Amino acid sequence: MRKVPGFLAASFGLIIFCFFLAQKSGFSQDTIRQKEPGYVLLAGGIYSCLDLWASTGFMNFQIQPGARLWVLQPQAGMLVSYTGACMVYGGLTYPATPVKWLVIQTGAAVGFYDDGKGIHLGYPVEFRLSLSVLFRFRDFTQVGCEFAHISNANMSTHNPGTESLSIIFQLPMRHGKAW
Repeated sequence: MRKVPGFLAASFGLIIFCFFLAQKSGFSQDTIRQKEPGYVLLAGGIYSCLDLWASTGFMNFQIQPGARLWVLQPQAGMLVSYTGACMVYGGLTYPATPVKWLVIQTGAAVGFYDDGKGIHLGYPVEFRLSLSVLFRFRDFTQVGCEFAHISNANMSTHNPGTESLSIIFQLPMRHGKAW
């Protein structure tokens, strides 16, 4: 059995902690949630950021419609690294708003991965977990950073996983004021 590196276990624990803290402390403000638009997310950064020999740049495009499933928001996206690795994914995200100008967003998705000339992750089906910290402007535009982990969850004997660090811009699909 393969051991999970301490950094990844701590990251996953932080995501779970933020989710439950948001539920118990009333992080999400109902007035903001009701008005919140859908988003188009554009991101760029370092793919495989924890492995300096394999790291490269990447771009990520994502759509988060304004629809809700309880407190979760659907997401669909595609990321492409400069070495040709590509992932098309879909899943759910949870945007918690502790204050009206700060968004802490967690996400989980599943998708299909092609390694191109990049990192071979061992299986065509991969899972993506992400944690974002965003600054929200009055017009709902959001800017921040995101840390994400992609892995096949041991569905294959080869499961190296990879992490990415990016700067993200979330542009609202409709105009309005956040506060």
